[in-house]
Amino acid sequence: MNAVKSTVGVADILVIRPMPGRQGARPIRALPDGSHEEKLARLARGEEILRASADRVQANRSWGVHVGNFLFNLAGSAVLLGLGHSEAAGVTLATGAIGGEVQIWTEPWSGLRNLSDYQHLVESGHASTREPQPWHLAPARDGLALEMHF
Repeated sequence: MNAVKSTVGVADILVIRPMPGRQGARPIRALPDGSHEEKLARLARGEEILRASADRVQANRSWGVHVGNFLFNLAGSAVLLGLGHSEAAGVTLATGAIGGEVQIWTEPWSGLRNLSDYQHLVESGHASTREPQPWHLAPARDGLALEMHF
């Protein structure tokens, strides 16, 4: 059951609802930019990625994603319970729901701020003067590091 749920979780990130911007600037740089129209097309593609990233953040802030995570794990546990594995059903419900929440809450959250900063730049002609986010999680050699700025 856990293998099935994990496969669905990975498929969600890579295929069903792929994370915007996961390829960095590569898709935009691959577009031609010889003419004014081609440059506008590159800009439009960049803005599209920016909006998709902000939309993903908004979706993860909605209660529906969190309820869906719980119901998905509950369904898996119900199958195990139906097969007579009550202890495994409880464990897989708890670990799956917690793991799903960790995945949801650790996805990048900067999409809304990035879109807002870009819109401010376009409207005013000046970069945003906001302070950088005071903390973030970053990959570390042996795991994950919490970086704080103060």
